[in-house]
Amino acid sequence: MMSRPMDSFIYQIVAVLIVWLMFPLPKHHHCMRLPQSGLHVFPVDTCPRNLSEVQAASRRLNCSGLQEFEYVYHCLPRFDLSHLVEFCYDDISGWTEPGNCMVLHTHTLNNHPCKYFTKDCPNKPYLIKEMYNYPTCIDIDRKEKCYRMDPSCTSITRKTTEEEPGGRGWIAAVVTPVVVLCLVVLIIIIIIHVVRRRRVSTSRQNTKRYETNRKESTPLILDSNKPTNTDKDELEGSGKSHDNHHGLKSYILLDWTEDDELFVTTEASKAVENKIEKQNFITVVGNSGSGKSSIIQHIALK
Repeated sequence: MMSRPMDSFIYQIVAVLIVWLMFPLPKHHHCMRLPQSGLHVFPVDTCPRNLSEVQAASRRLNCSGLQEFEYVYHCLPRFDLSHLVEFCYDDISGWTEPGNCMVLHTHTLNNHPCKYFTKDCPNKPYLIKEMYNYPTCIDIDRKEKCYRMDPSCTSITRKTTEEEPGGRGWIAAVVTPVVVLCLVVLIIIIIIHVVRRRRVSTSRQNTKRYETNRKESTPLILDSNKPTNTDKDELEGSGKSHDNHHGLKSYILLDWTEDDELFVTTEASKAVENKIEKQNFITVVGNSGSGKSSIIQHIALK
């Protein structure tokens, strides 16, 4: 029988797994200060791609400026192309010349030539704060520390290989949902198993409690001075009591039969069975929990 603390522990594990599968932990962006810079910059996975996203990010960082010379929101690569960072720039950012992307170097904004890009290098002057109009300037490979449109960036070759038919990118797309589905099925099986064991345990406890109360309420010695009931009502009551008693016997025999399905024959049970074939009365004795009742019930059902 499974104890309540063990049941509670299993329920907690199942709940944690369900929460973990359904609600992944959010990623927190920490503020970092660049060397020799007073700017507070925040690493991000992606930069805004349109004006509405820029405005939302600006409100999130409390950037108050609306013009190019005010406290304006920017999202650029770092000079080493290791991160994308967002920040409120408190100096004039201004315009940049065609053929250049912009990067953040300490506390200044510097040009980064992009004429060698395979495509989409800016071909006209633009405001630095509007670099979201040129996605190639904010599309970097952090691991390789290069622009993805740079022909020398190995991520281009890797991306092309992944997109080729027969590539291995589909394996992760197939395996991941299968693993998640297996975990969900396993969790459901554990829950069903625990609930069924609890129900069986509760049913057996109720049966044992009922038998204990019945034995305690049955007198060991019948009162011989009690008068015999002969009138019609008492006879009917006696008949009902007989029916109830018969139903109780059937319930007990059914419970014995269920327990007998798990019975394992032992030397002791064989010895008792051999002796009962030769004599009408035997006494089975032994320590508590040694299987006396199980042996008696098993032989009685035969």
